[in-house]
Amino acid sequence: MAAEEAYTMPESWAAVCKFFDQAIAQSKSEQKAPKKASRTFHGTKVPHISITGYITRIHKYAKCSESCLVIAFIYIQRLLKRNAEMTLNELNAHRYATC
Repeated sequence: MAAEEAYTMPESWAAVCKFFDQAIAQSKSEQKAPKKASRTFHGTKVPHISITGYITRIHKYAKCSESCLVIAFIYIQRLLKRNAEMTLNELNAHRYATC
């Protein structure tokens, strides 16, 4: 069996991972209890895979283009901006990334 090749993620995808990581870290530091409206999109437990690992897998296996990523990222940012009660955290970031 051949050894798996080293995988390099494009800079645009790495920037999205950084955004998610920072948003999760910020929500952890604020220690706010999520409002009811934002809990509807939460998972019941924190996934075992990191958000960076999750986004890396989406890029590697879904063959999503960079333009698709940019549009999805813009939509996520707009959604969060328009709905102040919604925040990215460990319980929902993976679900937002899948949108």
